[in-house]
Order: sequence, then C-alpha cells, then structure tokens
Amino acid sequence: MFRSRFVSLGLVLTLSLLPALGLVLAPAAQAAESGGTLGIAMQVQQGDDDSSGDLNKNNRLWFVIEPGESGSRSFEIRSSSQIDQVISMSLGAQANFTGKLEYDPEGVTPIADWARFDKNNFVLKANTQTTVKMTIAVPKGSPIETYEPTLLIKASAVKQSTAQYKLNNALQLAHGMFVGVGTSDQMRTAFSIDDVNGATTNQGRVLLVKFSNTGKTPIALTGDLQLRNLSFETETVGPLPFATDTIAPGASQTVAVTAPEQVTEDKWRILVTAKQGSIVMSRSFDKDLSFAGTNWVWVAQVGGLIALGSALLALVAIRTLRKLRRDRLAGIEAEKLEAERIAALERELLALKKAQAHAKPAKRVRKPKSEI
Repeated sequence: MFRSRFVSLGLVLTLSLLPALGLVLAPAAQAAESGGTLGIAMQVQQGDDDSSGDLNKNNRLWFVIEPGESGSRSFEIRSSSQIDQVISMSLGAQANFTGKLEYDPEGVTPIADWARFDKNNFVLKANTQTTVKMTIAVPKGSPIETYEPTLLIKASAVKQSTAQYKLNNALQLAHGMFVGVGTSDQMRTAFSIDDVNGATTNQGRVLLVKFSNTGKTPIALTGDLQLRNLSFETETVGPLPFATDTIAPGASQTVAVTAPEQVTEDKWRILVTAKQGSIVMSRSFDKDLSFAGTNWVWVAQVGGLIALGSALLALVAIRTLRKLRRDRLAGIEAEKLEAERIAALERELLALKKAQAHAKPAKRVRKPKSEI
C-alpha cells in the first residue's frame, strides 16, 4: 500500500467483492463511461528529512512531527485520461478489515483538519501530471500519539454542456499514511530478526525470514541473506536480496526468499541483514535446513481468503447494524417530534380553556315593553 510506484487497479478478488458493499478502494484507478474514461495514478516523491532513523526520508507518506510543528511531503498526480478531470483531496480513515489496514469509507480520521494542500479542487488536463505539496500541521498541546489516516484523491469529469461524453461517476484513490505526534525519541523505530526456516511453496523452495516491528513507527525493510555450508566450509551462497511490505508497529511479517539449487537440505549458517533507513541490523542463524513438510505459503493464502471472506461478512453485518441503528434513531426522532406536536396542541388547548374561564359573561339587553 505504501510502495513507491504508479500502481494500476489490480486487486481483482477484493475489488470484485467490494462494489457489492458500496465501498470505494483504489490504489490507482480508472472508470469508464460512454465516450470517456477517468484515470489517475500517484507517486510520492523522495523526502529529505534525516530525522527518526530516516523514517521521513523515503517515498512513503510517513511523518513524525512534534506538537506545534508541521511537516510536508510532495507527491505527483498523473492523468491517464483523454479528458480533463477535477481533482480534490482530503484525509480519510483506515481500519483493519483483512489483517491489514485498508480504507474505511464510513470512518472519520481525527486529524482530517491537520492537512493542507498547496492546490486542491483543481482541473488536471488530459494526459498531464502535476505535483502537490501536502502539509500536516500538528496543533500545540496535542498528545503523543500515532495516527494512520488515508490520503484520498478524487477525480471527476469537468462538466461541459457541449461535451460529447457523459460521466456520471467519480473515482477515488486511497493511499495509506502514518502520522506520529512526538519527537524522534518518542517515535522510536526498532525491529527484530526473529527466525529463518526452509519451506516448499507453489513456486518452489524458499527461505522464510520472520521480522517483528518492536518500535512505534511503521517499517519497510530491505536487505539480503548470505549462507555458508557448515559441512563444506568453502560453499557459500548469496547475497539473496529481499524487501518486506510495510510492517505496522507491534506486527510481524514473514518474507519468502527464493532458495537457489545450491542450498540443499544440510547445515547452514545464515546471515540476515536488514535495513530501515539508516538503521541496519544483522543476525546469524545456524540451521539444519529442510524443505519438506507443509506448504505454508499455500496455507497462508487459503487462510487469507478465509479471513477476507470473514471480514467482508463482518462488513455486511456492520453496515446492516448501522442502518438498523439509523432507522431506529429516525423512528425515535419521529416519535419525539410527534410528542412535541401533541404537547404543543395540549398547551394551546389549556390556554384556550383558561381564556374562556376568565372571560366575562355578556350583558343581557332588556327589550322595551310594547305599548298596548
């Protein structure tokens, strides 16, 4: 989600199910209507802040900002459309639906008002690109806290009465963020290299390396593995490079690194080196490697599908409960209004009765006697 690239809408399984729930989620997006196509992509530019273990010096929307201060990042929005588009931006919320943070269309982030853009609600010409600077200003006195909002970039067609096309829909791109409020010491970046094991997957034999984020900021590690055979000391393999996805604070992740043919089932010394910005860590493991047994990647994939299905069912249940609650509140509000109306009528009736009770009776007019 935080990777640096112009990404295309490719989450086939997830996106095939989400429209049924009325959700909008697009790392980059295209939407077609008769006669025209909407399309945008974005890329975060490399930051230049050396603080927080290079947390800010990357191409992700990660911030560490002290209360009363501000931080800025720039990103490029590119049009892949043949028509002009209106671009608007805001901050939304994220939630953990499938074991990882994703855009929550019904959530609200508490720091939505902290974001400012040097341009917003502007027209992006067809097949052009522009750079936008976003500034996060943390109010004075804000508590030391971490937030994980979403940058929302919405594209819609420019309304033209003479246009040869008609676009009724808008599309939205959601890009995850991290905002840590505090100093670099308070927002400490730390991780551990936990273990290495062999496994067999659908793509062949791999080395599974487990990492844990023990700090207070997200991490995206890069590094390599170097192996030395303990039975034949002269046989070495590597370096074998790897890169993790974003690992949230307190979370763990296992990375699969393809094992070359030279890495047989034998005793190996495995040196794992991982890097997050300027923070570099190494750990050595002596392992009697085996690639037999359960296909753990297949198990993880099946487990992921089950988790996704469960999460989607949970979303349906949540949306249903929210609707029932809204309907119940609407009914309560209607009853309240009716009770107020009846009370007002009763007050008017009481006032009318009081007015009648205090009214003086009309004087009787005596008719003159008729003369005989």
